[in-house]
Amino acid sequence: MSAIIRPLIETAARSVDVHVVVPPRWAGTGVGEADLASLRALPGTTWHIFDSPDHPSLRTTPSDPGAVLRIVRAIDPDYSFCRSADVVTPCRFPGKVGFLMEADFPPLPSRGRIRLSGAGIFDHGVMPWLDEGQRDWLAGQTRPLLEAVRSMRRGDAAGRARLFDQTGLPADRRVIALPLEHDGEDNFYMMHSPAPVNEPFVRELAARLGDDCVLALTIHPAQRQDRAAMARLEGLACDRVRILAPADDGDATPALARHCDGMIVRDSKSFVWPALFGKPVFRLSRFASAPWLNVYSDFDALQTALRSGRPNVPDIEEALVWIGFHLANNAFLATDPDLALADLIDRVERPFHPARWDLGLEQSRADLLAAAASLHSIGA
Repeated sequence: MSAIIRPLIETAARSVDVHVVVPPRWAGTGVGEADLASLRALPGTTWHIFDSPDHPSLRTTPSDPGAVLRIVRAIDPDYSFCRSADVVTPCRFPGKVGFLMEADFPPLPSRGRIRLSGAGIFDHGVMPWLDEGQRDWLAGQTRPLLEAVRSMRRGDAAGRARLFDQTGLPADRRVIALPLEHDGEDNFYMMHSPAPVNEPFVRELAARLGDDCVLALTIHPAQRQDRAAMARLEGLACDRVRILAPADDGDATPALARHCDGMIVRDSKSFVWPALFGKPVFRLSRFASAPWLNVYSDFDALQTALRSGRPNVPDIEEALVWIGFHLANNAFLATDPDLALADLIDRVERPFHPARWDLGLEQSRADLLAAAASLHSIGA
């Protein structure tokens, strides 16, 4: 049981009866026999171990969703908090349903933030209508980031020349960045991607790439641990496809995002980098993209826009309002000692609730200032 989910179970069980429906351990998920003794000892909890032969399918598309539904309908919960790549089956549960997702986004450091969302688990940059006062307040909270990004632009030409020299990227061609997500069998969320396997995805893009462009790949840290997958990706390297080695901090994506000409994303959190640096984005996803991201939905359209010299780019000021909104309204810490069941229920009942914004920003204010300070060193 993860360090995020167990505290939430303990928080809820202090007030109500909690039923946990979970499969046996498999591919890094579920619950193992060694964990069950301590978990079953948690007061106020009832455990339902769904140990059928096809339990691995629960991570993506259940082969027998009726079996899961029968268990949950017998429990008849008022609220279900789901940690699942499957967003279809839980939406058939009785009561109200929220999906638990990671809420740490760049450029802030990872703190184990989470959020309770609807079924649009990979909607990017989406926020409700905000009045002028709310927008101004959120923009003020994230202004250090805006000032940092604006000041960085003075050194962009020199930083780009250094990065290209270090990585061998061609200075006479447009560089389109592609941060690859981990496509291993343990990333069940890739089930939602229109291009769930990296190698054929890169091959297709390379085949459509103009002679005036080059595709620059950065590799997810989990992917770099898979030697077979890395060998296949390295076999794609050619004049049109370059693979950047990880930076000193383990991720070359931020520097590449700062100095590339455009970026391709699927459902990766890396979409925040081109939003901050004002780079045009082609997004391939089944989920929503906020209007302020100005995404291209076609790769050829992105290339044509780059050649025009006037591509559509994300709205940096809107990006900062969204970051502030996300931290203030959506993100929270499962390990917060003051977190109560009422807070979790409120996030399901009132996804938009300005009354919690002060506390939400207070938990992240130091990280905002640290992120603003660290931005200057990215690709400098």
